[in-house]
Amino acid sequence: MARSSTSGQGRKKGVKNKKTLELQQRVAKGGISPLDYMLKVMRNPRADLARRDDMGKAAAPYVHPRLNSVEATGKGGSPLIPPTSDPLEVARKLAFLLNSANRKTTTET
Repeated sequence: MARSSTSGQGRKKGVKNKKTLELQQRVAKGGISPLDYMLKVMRNPRADLARRDDMGKAAAPYVHPRLNSVEATGKGGSPLIPPTSDPLEVARKLAFLLNSANRKTTTET
């Protein structure tokens, strides 16, 4: 049976469920979160370098989100091809763009 897509039903986006909230409260009562521990070990210059590296690798996904790869394509999925591959024409266009940007910068200051 298909569910209707009535808005307002279910948990709002970004609101944590009871299990997540309970886990966060238990961690908070314990004083240090696993992420805090990993960062503490990673920053400790007296810790073994391999252990520090491992903690950095383990903590990274919680601090820095992974970047998604994006494939650049033209209309209809065709590959992007520069309008001209003539080196002289490319150099002229580049010089024009740099000159235009330079003029905007000097007039703004």
